[in-house]
Amino acid sequence: MKKYERITSVRNSGHGHYKVTISYYGKDYTATVTDMTLIDDYKDGDKINRMNQLYDYVKFMAIDNL
Repeated sequence: MKKYERITSVRNSGHGHYKVTISYYGKDYTATVTDMTLIDDYKDGDKINRMNQLYDYVKFMAIDNL
């Protein structure tokens, strides 16, 4: 499974804030993303490299900073 396919949900959580949930080794992790270019590229679905960056960002914020 590719990185961008592991993004399970992207939901609005306020003005300019999105909660993004990823699946990583069978567990779900959530982080708040304020970078709207990453969110827009994910929603458009045409820039796989940017969607992978969104996955990496959430992974860094939710897992690596524990």
